[in-house]
Amino acid sequence: MKKIVIGLCCLLCLAQFIPVVEAKDAVTVYIFTKGEDEISQKTVLFFKKLQNKYTFEVVEYEVWNSEWKEDREKRKLADKVAETFGEEIIGAPYIVIGDNYTLDEYAESFNEELENALINELNNNKYVDVVEKIYNEIKKQNNVDKILAPLLMLLLPSIIGIIIFISRKSQKNKD
Repeated sequence: MKKIVIGLCCLLCLAQFIPVVEAKDAVTVYIFTKGEDEISQKTVLFFKKLQNKYTFEVVEYEVWNSEWKEDREKRKLADKVAETFGEEIIGAPYIVIGDNYTLDEYAESFNEELENALINELNNNKYVDVVEKIYNEIKKQNNVDKILAPLLMLLLPSIIGIIIFISRKSQKNKD
């Protein structure tokens, strides 16, 4: 009986790490920028203007601040996203629309291409928000790292104590 209780406790502890999938209603365009950089701001402005024609979200992540210092957490997200697409970020802005389109750098000559990519995702019944998915994985991993070490420090002595108790109890029953 005690083994069953211990097993259930272990399963309950592990259940908190099962991923939760949420439905996504709106398409989101992600723009990893250099903050106040002129090209980055033109990119954001272009998508803000498109919001007058289409319903979608724009999320800007400033990967470098105005002093050109890297924001490590946001840069880690950008790099993981690029890695998912088999790419490496060589400039900013880095634009991500769904799981089918990315663009590294921006010029007005790409406006039609960007709008078409957005329209394709708006019409995509199987839209996948890759950036949000990766962001949640990073956040979950950070939470696991913050919880796992203290949890192990608390649970390990208890588990060892239970094992010793059960083995002694079994030994007494054999005698």
